[in-house]
Amino acid sequence: MQLVFLRSPAIRVIAITLALLGSGMIFLVGSAAAQTQSSEIVIGLQNDMTDMNTWNPGTNTVWKSYMVGSLNFESLLGTDPDGNLFPYLADPARGGGTGYSVLATPVAPDAATVDVFIRPLVTFTDGQAMTAADVVFSFQTQGWGTSSSFINEALWWDAPRFAHWTGGAAKSHIGVEAIGTDTVRFHLSKTYALFFVATLSILIMPKHIWLNHIDSNPPLNFTSLTPITDAADRSIDFGFGGTASQLDATIGTGPWKTVSWSRNQATQVVVSPTYWGKGRADASVLVGTTKYNFYPDHLRSIRFSIYSSLDVISLALQSGEIDTLIWPLLPGFLSQVHSNPSISVEQVTDSGMFYMAFNLRRKPWNDLDLRTAISMAIDKDYIVNVLMGGLGIKGTVPHSIVRSEYINQTAKPPDFDLAGARALLDRVGIIDRNGDGFRDYKDGSPIRTAILTPPKDYDPIRADAGIMISNNLKKIGLNIDAAPVTFDTIVAKAFLPPVDFDIYILGFSLGALPEGYLKDFFGSSQDVNINPAGSNSAGYHNAAVDAKLETMLVTLDNNARIQIVKDIVGQVVKDIPWNILYYRKNLNAYRNDRWVGWVNTPPLLYNFWSLSKLSRPGATGVQLPSGAITVSMTAPERAIAGGTVTVDVFGSRDFAPISGASVWLNRTYGVQTDSSSATTDVSGHARFSLAVPFIQGDLSLKATVVKGASTGTTTKVMQISVKLPIPIVRLDLATTTPVIGVGGTAQVTASVTDSSGGPIQGAVVKIDTTLVFGTISPASGTTGANGKVVFTYSAPANANGFPNQHLLEVLKANTTWDQTIVTDTQKASLLLFVENDNAPDWLTADVNASKLVLSTAVPGDSTTISVTVRDFAGSPRQGANVTAILPDSEAGSATNVTVSRA
Repeated sequence: MQLVFLRSPAIRVIAITLALLGSGMIFLVGSAAAQTQSSEIVIGLQNDMTDMNTWNPGTNTVWKSYMVGSLNFESLLGTDPDGNLFPYLADPARGGGTGYSVLATPVAPDAATVDVFIRPLVTFTDGQAMTAADVVFSFQTQGWGTSSSFINEALWWDAPRFAHWTGGAAKSHIGVEAIGTDTVRFHLSKTYALFFVATLSILIMPKHIWLNHIDSNPPLNFTSLTPITDAADRSIDFGFGGTASQLDATIGTGPWKTVSWSRNQATQVVVSPTYWGKGRADASVLVGTTKYNFYPDHLRSIRFSIYSSLDVISLALQSGEIDTLIWPLLPGFLSQVHSNPSISVEQVTDSGMFYMAFNLRRKPWNDLDLRTAISMAIDKDYIVNVLMGGLGIKGTVPHSIVRSEYINQTAKPPDFDLAGARALLDRVGIIDRNGDGFRDYKDGSPIRTAILTPPKDYDPIRADAGIMISNNLKKIGLNIDAAPVTFDTIVAKAFLPPVDFDIYILGFSLGALPEGYLKDFFGSSQDVNINPAGSNSAGYHNAAVDAKLETMLVTLDNNARIQIVKDIVGQVVKDIPWNILYYRKNLNAYRNDRWVGWVNTPPLLYNFWSLSKLSRPGATGVQLPSGAITVSMTAPERAIAGGTVTVDVFGSRDFAPISGASVWLNRTYGVQTDSSSATTDVSGHARFSLAVPFIQGDLSLKATVVKGASTGTTTKVMQISVKLPIPIVRLDLATTTPVIGVGGTAQVTASVTDSSGGPIQGAVVKIDTTLVFGTISPASGTTGANGKVVFTYSAPANANGFPNQHLLEVLKANTTWDQTIVTDTQKASLLLFVENDNAPDWLTADVNASKLVLSTAVPGDSTTISVTVRDFAGSPRQGANVTAILPDSEAGSATNVTVSRA
């Protein structure tokens, strides 16, 4: 058979990784001067990896991928930014340059048989040679890890028939075998459409290390969904790599080697001096006319420093403590970094999504009417336009929107409509039945939970989105709070069995092709409680969707498969196991005075291609490229007539700065023009001190950079005003009582001043009341002659809404001053603490049974379970309601298990 799509260069898949995390400690790096002389790049992160085990599905995060997975390990095939396959560990000298060969006549009963040839002389970073045995070991032990879907969708067989990596007579369900030391044969159990771009992208691990770290417990049999009993298959130990001393967990064939990990402080990786591809011409890939070497051209070390919050990382970038941050800039920092000519910002197409998930295994979240009403309380315009400053897109479909041909334009979640949500809840009988002001479920049980979100210091957008949704839900009578917790906590509750959440907000970094992960998210067999390697956190089960998912994976015709994807997505959006909140527009910032040569390709500037080409500005030994010149210009958006501004022009070519280039800066206003000239320095920069003409209107700037026969240009428009375009309005919030008790009040004073510190009268200050748990009045006010307006914050009357903790309120205010040519909007925030003096009110339950083992051979065999409930002080608590909950395997099976109160 012809496996046309299997080898199509038009497809691109990246392994799924969770996209979020929490807090850490500031690890200060060396001074800017010291960094300039080194070959190390310093990257700021707001969260650390949980462990160094790349294959642990329970701790599978982007942070680990950034620091270990994408650096230390390599796969048989890779995919370049244009979506083309290239041989990585596969031998480019064989298979007609592809590194593999599809057998014309598959080995019966294979759907297809593919031989992959291993490059000669490949070694791991500890010096051990890599052979076909390492590939077989990797595929047969990783089938229950982070890449489970890509392995088992293509290579899992119901009956074990393949030689097991342990040798002897042992058999494996996973269809891979070694043919000698340099060839691996793959036996496909079905015509898996993503075999070349996904299955052969599995990272290869060293057998000689991991054979000592195998889980002794039998993993899941993907045919019976019970533990394996018919084969020798075992999973690797996901616990290995959990401590700083277990650096062997990071050893791969890749060019990078982890040399230290200090939890919540820093990780350092260095280029391995014994890397197999160093100096080898075939250890590279050509993209267009640019050659990317696997061994980096200039970079020799990466230090990942963990900071306490995203705000602190952004400040560290401005101060020069770090060279870049991987997370996108927040809108509030964009204007600040634009004024720094040493910082460049590029918008990179994101390939992820951010979503709110429901636990469909539990009442009442398994009720579509309730999920619909909750979805109608989500103001996505507020998230995108206010919280994200316009740097986002309202969410609809549960996949990346990089490839527009996959988007089902008719798949739309419920619109924001609080009145409609109230009417729906009333109509289906979800009403207040006990007079406490909140709705109860149809059977009379209370509806009470919290939406789990990452904390504000990690990602204020998701934290504030959770608060907004919670406040809207209370407006329609649902007693649902927002609870910021660490990302690790959310992951543990949502993706590790037994699942224990109601609602959460997280995100995913995804590949461009939905067929690479839709089954993982929404296939019944991928329910985390059934299959720990899956990502179906919601517990979504739909037989029709399951059938379409299977058809999708074996459909080789592009158009037919895309239509199946749209059909699947249409049904999932209707069922609302997840509600996609937004897609992000990534703004990546970096110090252009430290490292240049970043390659802009989804989803981030930080990628393999950038690491290959990054160089110091003006690095010696760099041959001047011959491509087109790229020009960027930094200048103020607005200026005052008669004043002076600085204009910075930066010229580069094929990612390297151009020194000694001629630069002309032409200025045009009305019918008048003039120009200035300069020469770029060693960092590629030329700076002009520009006298602003006395005009009112637009000044057009055009920068032209010339080097030899190459020319590049860029333009910018500057707004000129005969008076201050903005009186540099400053908004401040202050209070004399930053800590109050429940039921207490605090006077919050908003002050609006001009550039000289003088008061501005008549400025309207607005408070964002959607983020406040208590109340604040008035919602807006106008400053008096002293430039001030006073608001009164009232704390909640009691601490019922935040038991066992104090309440942190974040008051946000803004003012818009439009009495000049250019309107200016300023924002300010203030933290208020509401003390909870109530005694802690949590309960513990001790469970004991008279018999721990029951026999199905003894009719009516039973055990007596005693439960002791105690309060926080250890005293018995009388009157606590104790409910027996059966495991999922027995739930609703009264014929097997009967629970009766003694």
